[in-house]
This record gives sequence, structure tokens and C-alpha cells, in this order.
Amino acid sequence: MIDLWPDEPDTVRRLSRPEHLLVWSMRAIALGHEECPAVVRAFRAACGARGDQMLQTYAVFIKYLAMASPRRLQVHVPGCICVASDEAAALAILAAGQRSLHDRSEIALRRALGDLIGERQDESLILVVQGVADLLSACGLELPDRTGEAGARDETGPAQACRMH
Repeated sequence: MIDLWPDEPDTVRRLSRPEHLLVWSMRAIALGHEECPAVVRAFRAACGARGDQMLQTYAVFIKYLAMASPRRLQVHVPGCICVASDEAAALAILAAGQRSLHDRSEIALRRALGDLIGERQDESLILVVQGVADLLSACGLELPDRTGEAGARDETGPAQACRMH
């Protein structure tokens, strides 16, 4: 397949359904709206009886990640089609968390965390990530391994501009 717009920023159209749910809800959580009825319904639809637990656990992860980061995490406003690099990094961390549970190695998980928060990792953060990853897997929401992909970009191309909000 040929990418006709190589400079187009990564958008939610390129995400899997679970990734889209997580980016969309991350934005709501960042605004303090994790109890928004639409967010709650989306998690219940995706996770069934575990929906409320999944949403609350994911909210803890996002807040913990924000506290552990040496800088303010950047996310786009709900409704923006672009994917910020910090949003993509959070997805990469959770995907690495799922892999760490399957292959019993935390190397990729620690690397993904290091890419976002540097050396400020602690065991409790690893446990939170693995808890979210385990719940995602229990809900049948497997995140793709995007290691080696270009990653989320916020550069602007001639056809489309994407600004941080």
C-alpha cells in the first residue's frame, strides 16, 4: 500500500478499536470527565461486566502516568482526529504491558515507560500498567505491537494541520 500523504499526522483512523477507545477516554480523563456517561457506556460495551472496573483502573493508570512524568503530558481535546505523541506513548506502554504478561519479560515495558517518563519508574507503576494490561486482555482487547513504526507525529503537512490543544 502506498501512503499518499506521508506528512499527514497520525490520526485516530489509524488506530485499532481498543486503541481508539483508550485515546478517546484518556482525553476525557485528562479533563476530569472519566464519569461521563458516554465514556462509561463505551467501556461497558467493550468490556461487559468488567467495564466499570476497566475504566477506573485505566483512569488510575493515566493519572499515575501523569504524576510520574517529568513534564505535563500532552493530549488533544476530545473530538480531534490527531494522535499526540504522549497518547501514542501511553498505548505503547500498555501494549508492552500486555506482552510482558505473555512473555514474562518486563524489558520492553520498562523501555516504553522510559521513553515517556525517563528514569522515574518504580515497581508500583509497573504493577499498575500490568493490572490495566491484564484487564484489557481479560476483556479481549489486545493492543497491537507497534514497535518499529514511525509512531505518532504532530508535524503538519500541506494537506492537514494538527495543533496541540
